[in-house]
Amino acid sequence: RSPSKKHCAEYLAYSYNHRKQLHRITKEKVTMRYATGRILFEKDVGGVAKPVHNLDLQLLDDDMGHDTELGCGKTNMEGRFRIPYDPKAAGLFDVPDLKLAVLLPETFYAKKTQELKRALIPLPGFESPVANNVEDETYDFGDVRVALYEYLDPEDGPTPRLLVDDTHVLPQTQRKGRQVKITEKLAEVGLYDLGLKPWPLPLTKKMEKDSPGSTQTDEFFVDMMLNGFNPTLFKRERTGAQRYYIEWSWKGQIQDGVHYAPDTRCFFGRADDGKLGTFKLTGIEITRRFGDYTPGDDALMLPPKMYTPEDGEELWNRVKRIVRSNYFVFGEAQTHLGGTHLNVEQYVV
Repeated sequence: RSPSKKHCAEYLAYSYNHRKQLHRITKEKVTMRYATGRILFEKDVGGVAKPVHNLDLQLLDDDMGHDTELGCGKTNMEGRFRIPYDPKAAGLFDVPDLKLAVLLPETFYAKKTQELKRALIPLPGFESPVANNVEDETYDFGDVRVALYEYLDPEDGPTPRLLVDDTHVLPQTQRKGRQVKITEKLAEVGLYDLGLKPWPLPLTKKMEKDSPGSTQTDEFFVDMMLNGFNPTLFKRERTGAQRYYIEWSWKGQIQDGVHYAPDTRCFFGRADDGKLGTFKLTGIEITRRFGDYTPGDDALMLPPKMYTPEDGEELWNRVKRIVRSNYFVFGEAQTHLGGTHLNVEQYVV
């Protein structure tokens, strides 16, 4: 969402007044004064105060109805700032009442010009200390605490600062009602971790408890390939036969000769139930390797061997278990880690 017209107007006025002030300072002999201080995060970390560096600040004259901009600056690596200002900018016969405004960069998309633009938006909720009728050559605000992106201490609440109500508002504390609900869930997870409450059974264990042997069936195997955590697309053989296959191959991957990592290819035919899109498992082909293996060294590969349900229930279930192991490893490494975290997640961020 783009900054509101009010925010844009405030920023334009801030920029214009600051440029005008700098121009006047270069043309006139002006006696400058200074406002100093240090900006710290609201909460200490391990009992140590943490400075906020490279933060944009605006020095204002606290007036009734409208604040007058006096100067601006940035904090250094120690969180300290020194902002020069002309006391006459507060107005005729007016001794400035100094206060600070914290400005945060906001990037928004301008629809008319189709450009990304950047503005400095005042931090909502920040309450600056106010120094009335300042006549000192240098006024020190001291340490000023600012609530930015940080976690709360346990005594301030059980949940992190995650609630975002508006584009221009930093993450805030969850509302009390929401905190209660989150805390209830955290407490429930704590009961699991402490062993005071049993974790819910995984799908396959629950299926075996309710119906022993149900996870070993060919029907469940096909459903897992199509609708499991790593859904796969069946490929059709080019021979013209109504046969489909999926495969997981370690070809091109270096192997250490210790871990058993065979290539697996599963074959499927159309089911006989007359339903569209249903398949039955007809065979599994396994290609084994022996010893160390480097890409291109096909001499270490054994000829592929085909297994079918006719080989007996015990052997058939063992072969399907090998396929499911490949299904899991490739699903976690390629789809989950590679496809989600290392690829799509980068675009989302």
